[in-house]
Amino acid sequence: MLVAGRLVALPVPVLLMWRPAWGWIVFANVLPGINQDADVLALHPLISLRST
Repeated sequence: MLVAGRLVALPVPVLLMWRPAWGWIVFANVLPGINQDADVLALHPLISLRST
């Protein structure tokens, strides 16, 4: 899950440089949020296991 989240955010710089329309910029700004959610989903169970 962690690697998948990183792969989702990989095209962000290219999308921001290419930007043929505002919709692409909005889409590029959504991708880091998906990346952050994937990180949280991957790390939260590990933190919960360690705290018990």
